[in-house]
Parts: sequence; C-alpha cells; structure tokens
Amino acid sequence: MKKIGILGGGVWGSALAKLLSGNKVTIYARDEKIISSINEYKINPKLKYVIFNDNVEATSDISKLKNSDYVFIALPTQNVREVINLYGKCEDNQNIIIGSKGIEITSHLLLYDVISSMTSAKNISVLSGPCFSNEVAQNLPTAVTLATKNKKIFNDINLLFNNNNFRLYYSNDFIGCQLGGAIKNIY
Repeated sequence: MKKIGILGGGVWGSALAKLLSGNKVTIYARDEKIISSINEYKINPKLKYVIFNDNVEATSDISKLKNSDYVFIALPTQNVREVINLYGKCEDNQNIIIGSKGIEITSHLLLYDVISSMTSAKNISVLSGPCFSNEVAQNLPTAVTLATKNKKIFNDINLLFNNNNFRLYYSNDFIGCQLGGAIKNIY
C-alpha cells in the first residue's frame, strides 16, 4: 500500500482520493468543515457521490503529506504556486502528479514549468482529461492521459488506480497534455 497525498480538498481532489483509496490517502484542505466531514463521516459535502473508506483522511497540516510516495495536485490553477510554497521542499524521490488544469495567469506558465521551478522532484507527471470530477466520482467510464518522462513511471502510477472504469493512456507530450486540459472546458 502506497502513501498518497492530495493537495486540494475540492471535488477533483476528492474524486481522485476515492479512486486511489486502495492506498493510504491524505487530503490537504483549508476548509475545516470539509476536513471534519471527511474524517468524521467519510464524505465531502461538495461531492455527493462519494463515501470514502478508512484509508482516506483529511488534514489542514500540509506537512503530513511530506512522507507521501505520490503527491497529486488538485488545486485551482491560480492557487498552485501559493500551496507549493507552503508545502516547501519535496523529497527527491516523491512523484508529483499535476491534476490541475490551466495556465498561471501572472506568469503565463504551464503548471509543469511552475512545479519544476519550485521543487526538486525528479518525477513530475501531468494527468489530464477530458474528464469531469462528478463522473469520475460516480465511477463512470473515464479515459485520461498521463504525460510522464517514461513508461515505467506511467506503469507505477497506473497501478495506483486499480479501477477498470478509469483508464490511463501514456503520453510523453507534456505541453499538449496540459494545453488540452486547459482548453477542454472552452470546447
């Protein structure tokens, strides 16, 4: 069982937590009501389709994600830099998976470039749709793209999901994967 950290307690972070709950999952969120609801009742009130198992917990203490093998970023794009600053230095062996979609307005950078410039993580991947959080949470069939440096990293991340209704496809096109995710809602 791997240790998974999720930065973001919103709908997308919670949908990912549900998918990854065969592992030990810790969700970082700022909203104490959401944290309390996840820990006490195993639900996120923003996502009515999900009941978490005992492998999922939530916290407002971002340092509790430091020992995670994998850290998924599921934050609004414009909050990523601020939260990564709070998170601080990543462990070199941590795998960072960017699930946020968009372009940082102030810098005009894609999130891969933002995260690369702020961390020493050697393995940064990008998870992109087209997918919708509510459909993922309902375990409806979904296909996504995972852009990684190599097929081994892809295989390792793919094994975390262990779900026949959530299929990952390999890509090494970080730019295309991010731009596709950033403009999917426009189309």
